[in-house]
Amino acid sequence: MLTFNMDEHAAITGVDKDLVKAAAIAYASAPNAMSFHGLGVTEHSQGTYTVMLIADLAMITGNIGRRGVGVNPLRGQNNVQGAADMGCQPHQGAGYLM
Repeated sequence: MLTFNMDEHAAITGVDKDLVKAAAIAYASAPNAMSFHGLGVTEHSQGTYTVMLIADLAMITGNIGRRGVGVNPLRGQNNVQGAADMGCQPHQGAGYLM
């Protein structure tokens, strides 16, 4: 059985466990939720496993197979550029506005 210690992970990542919990609840309870990930996820040493976990999360929360939901891997220069242009980067808005 896989165990997951949130306190340990918070110490390693520096991300408060209450923020992680709030994000998980927001994603799971949203009427429609999408996830986006780039090459940083897929090219990581655990990338395949991580992508499967992202897909599992989408499926168990009902965010697969309906309009306005899904898992969206951003691959290739055109997709990445278009997503950045539309404001998907966390530090910039659409049109690269701050």
